[in-house]
Amino acid sequence: MSHSDERFAKPAPATPAAAAARVVPLCGAAGLLLFTAAFFLGDPGIGGWDQNFYFAYAGALAEHGDLDLAPAYQALVERGADPAVFDPSKRTATGQVYNYFPIGHPLTHAWALLPGRLASLLAGQGGGAFSPLAQYFYCLSCVAGGLLGLAAMRRIVARWFGDAAAALALLSLFGASMLGYYLFILPAMSHSTTLLVLGAALWLAVPILDRREEARSWRYFALGLLVGWGVAVRLQDVGLGWLLAAAAWAAWRSGAPVAKAAKRAGLAVLGGFLGFLPQLLHWRWRDGAWLPSGYSDYAHFDFSDPHFVEVLFHARHGLFHWHPLLLAAAAGFVWWMATAGRPLPRRLGAFLALHAATIWILAAGFSIWWFGDSFGSRPFLSALPLFWLGLAALWSRALERPRAAWALGAAIAALTLWNALLMVAFHLAWISRSGPLEPAAVLRAWVDRAG
Repeated sequence: MSHSDERFAKPAPATPAAAAARVVPLCGAAGLLLFTAAFFLGDPGIGGWDQNFYFAYAGALAEHGDLDLAPAYQALVERGADPAVFDPSKRTATGQVYNYFPIGHPLTHAWALLPGRLASLLAGQGGGAFSPLAQYFYCLSCVAGGLLGLAAMRRIVARWFGDAAAALALLSLFGASMLGYYLFILPAMSHSTTLLVLGAALWLAVPILDRREEARSWRYFALGLLVGWGVAVRLQDVGLGWLLAAAAWAAWRSGAPVAKAAKRAGLAVLGGFLGFLPQLLHWRWRDGAWLPSGYSDYAHFDFSDPHFVEVLFHARHGLFHWHPLLLAAAAGFVWWMATAGRPLPRRLGAFLALHAATIWILAAGFSIWWFGDSFGSRPFLSALPLFWLGLAALWSRALERPRAAWALGAAIAALTLWNALLMVAFHLAWISRSGPLEPAAVLRAWVDRAG
């Protein structure tokens, strides 16, 4: 074909795998509709223990310009929250209202209460920060943040496996893991902000870890800020600090002069400190100490008798028991690491493995290692990039063989159906939200409702 004929050449037909990349935005739009329906059905507004504890910070800041939680707790109780839980008479040693949750997540999205309060005022809801519409705008910010983080991670995954495999892996995670539940059903939990921080941090870190060309100093500082803030979002994500260690090591091995390498490593550490500083200042104001003496009044860490196996395989919210897809994803990640030829995947993979191991160790030493009313083992949502890369590796290999791709797709479709049945039964409390998962109980609940 001559060069002039190329303008009239028909484009190659889109394969089902390539079409998956176009399905991802539709999945996000469907998730937003699902979230909106779930939010406004019944009693509109944010519900649940963790979500309201987090939101109390943002609501107090928007309503009164400070972090005095007494009026916030009163507003939550008026909206139906348990007065025994949201008790403003429960005080810390400095006289502040007790709330052990970190502040990074609610402060990230507190800005959304400004347009939310305006919409609430125009709709005749009074314009308060605790009105349903104001809370809806806050949750929209959470969902949007999570989607932005996923978009950044998708570009990183596609770097090695192509957009089709990256998209198929993401759709698999939406269908057969806890990702969709915490992003679209309970976005006011902190996991949505964790996704945002993870995506942005990895986008900053990849050029640093690549070392094929010199990364600018601002990246080290910005990476530190994000990591510090990420720990202030979820304290269990202290393993993000491994990314700062990897950045410092990359600066040292970059071939730059010692002074420049030390400057960049120092900027990463300084950024991490400054990113976490608001949480330190809040602890100092709330408790009178720079670090809390314990996690909460009902849970604590005890590493003398860790539950390493239970966290992964127990029926009571074991990671792989509830979501078997993630076991295949972890295997795919190990295979990718073992076969990766270039240094960058090994460096990035080492961080992700250390981060996931830190989550595992902390979860195993937690007194409520099943994490209460948790849909699966939610702490491991912070390890999403590891599972995503592992699934993309499996999809990339399967797409080379049509039969293997169909087999993998059929298996994930079956797991997605099961996950949907489980999610509905869990959310509507047809089954125990804190006890062991009994597949027969899930199916029996559906049969009883259908009958």
